[in-house]
Amino acid sequence: VLLVISANDGAYALAEASGGSVAGFQTQLTSLGSRLGMHDSTFNDPAGLDDRTSYQGGPKMSPFDIAIATRAALNTPLLAAFANSPNYSFTDPTGKRHIVKNHNQLLTGLRNAYSGADGFKTGHTTRAGGTLTATATRNGRTLIAVVMGTPDTFGWAAKLFDDGWRTT
Repeated sequence: VLLVISANDGAYALAEASGGSVAGFQTQLTSLGSRLGMHDSTFNDPAGLDDRTSYQGGPKMSPFDIAIATRAALNTPLLAAFANSPNYSFTDPTGKRHIVKNHNQLLTGLRNAYSGADGFKTGHTTRAGGTLTATATRNGRTLIAVVMGTPDTFGWAAKLFDDGWRTT
């Protein structure tokens, strides 16, 4: 669900379950980031929060490092499928059914649909403003666009994709 919509409480719960604590998760994520080749990131708050309430001041990630993380996630079919879903339905422990809608409007059938768009994640933080990491695939070629600090994340991602398709 975290790839479809933000669920900060869920991010903290997963971090604690995975790393034994938020600090343990931070250590795990730092190690993974290093193995993936990420050099411009600090992983503090598991929910990505970067305001005065965030864990240790929140994360700091460059667009380049976000693209590296997205590339790695694309290699996990289940993650890629979640990121490409216009909505996700699940049943909670009480038996109640929920449907959450993906905020990535570039996906097929949504408001700002972009031909070939197949993921990835929207967001908003105090420091970065509106953010979007988007992926699109055409003719076997996948592009990743990372956009931060603009109210028109979908427009800028579409422009980056258009520019990218023109290169060989």
